Amino acid sequence: MILKSKVQYNWDMLPRIVVWRGLDREEVHRHLNVKDNCVVLFEGSEANVKDFRRWVISAIDILGRKPEYSGIIWDAHKLSWECQAVLLKPLEELDQANIVLVTEAENLLAETILSRCVVESLATENVKSGKYWSRVLTAWKEGPASCIALSDELSQDEALELSEEIGLKIRGLLRDKANPKRVEVLKGALLLMEEMRAKNLNVKLCLGEFLLKGWRATKLA
Repeated sequence: MILKSKVQYNWDMLPRIVVWRGLDREEVHRHLNVKDNCVVLFEGSEANVKDFRRWVISAIDILGRKPEYSGIIWDAHKLSWECQAVLLKPLEELDQANIVLVTEAENLLAETILSRCVVESLATENVKSGKYWSRVLTAWKEGPASCIALSDELSQDEALELSEEIGLKIRGLLRDKANPKRVEVLKGALLLMEEMRAKNLNVKLCLGEFLLKGWRATKLA
């Protein structure tokens, strides 16, 4: 998926935002085709502006001299707004797509970051298969009791898979043509899911709350 921007970019040369869902870091590295010893790494969850600015300067220097290297920022959605602002100029001026922002919630990144990058989503095969989506639709059709029952009967791992699947499904619906009211409902649902995930709440509690709010939203759509 490529997010559109008013600025005309060469998309093949843009940095990337990789949305990883249900995958471990080794799988993401394999997808990116990078070697562990050729990575300039930064943990977004540990960021402060001073350290992050120092990392950006160092990473750009290394990547400029060693094109086989990649700069990877894990948990990019946990970067503060000040840290994200530090990235704006480097992302715009980079000559090659060798910086990757890895995140579980791209909607929590600044629009100015998103507009400078190509966004792609990764997921496990179970998530891609849509194995739970029909059960979500049934729960929303039947009402609150079914929503609560669905979240209660799933294990933590199953609830995580379902939350990933919901994110993929909503993004797919947003890419389809829909009436403006439905688009706003879907955007709100996606933001709610990702905000809850970013707060590191219990995934089953997050899922239960999301299903109930999703049921209410379907009544308005």
